[in-house]
Amino acid sequence: MRGIMPLVFAALASVALLAGCSGPRSLERVRLDGDKNFTYNRYQQASADYQELIDRDPNDWRYRVKLAETLAILGEQDRAEEHLAIVAGVRPQDDAIAERFAQAMFDAGHHDRLISYLQRRAHDTGSVHDYLRLGWFAVETGDADLAERALLTAARLDHGRTLEPQVALADFYLAAGDREEGLRRLRMALYLDPANEAVRQRLRALGEVPGPSLAIVPDEQG
Repeated sequence: MRGIMPLVFAALASVALLAGCSGPRSLERVRLDGDKNFTYNRYQQASADYQELIDRDPNDWRYRVKLAETLAILGEQDRAEEHLAIVAGVRPQDDAIAERFAQAMFDAGHHDRLISYLQRRAHDTGSVHDYLRLGWFAVETGDADLAERALLTAARLDHGRTLEPQVALADFYLAAGDREEGLRRLRMALYLDPANEAVRQRLRALGEVPGPSLAIVPDEQG
């Protein structure tokens, strides 16, 4: 009997240990497992980990974004959009989230919803970048009139001070086959940043010499 007792205690200890291991993972463990699975391209496992995490902690918006990213990789664009919509709702001022949410709607093919969201956001913020984003996605969804209006609004709000709206307008007009207006906007970009090599190369590609005499003041400074 005396020899059996140590074996009984050892068995009980093993059972207790197994019972302890069968409980739920800590949230930190779930995060670590999910990130490891994502790093090693095990996206199905990462998705399951991230889903468990936000089921247990719905306020963890950073990992809801990671779940959306993983779902997008897996081709589940609608679900990715749903999760980003939640994050955008609680972080309306976060420009990076707005960009992700917009891309998710575009990838899911919900173009009307996308444009409505971007128009509303641009109107509410009056931000140069929000009007540029509206212009870019309007181009991608095939609405050239809206794209032009949005890009011109961005340039007007910017008061002709920075390069990005001028280059965006140049890209738009050149893609539409309007060489004259595209060139004019590149000349305005040259005025704003005479040493910008990307702008200078674009002008050379159009057969122009990017010297001081080519630069013109942006319309929006007038």
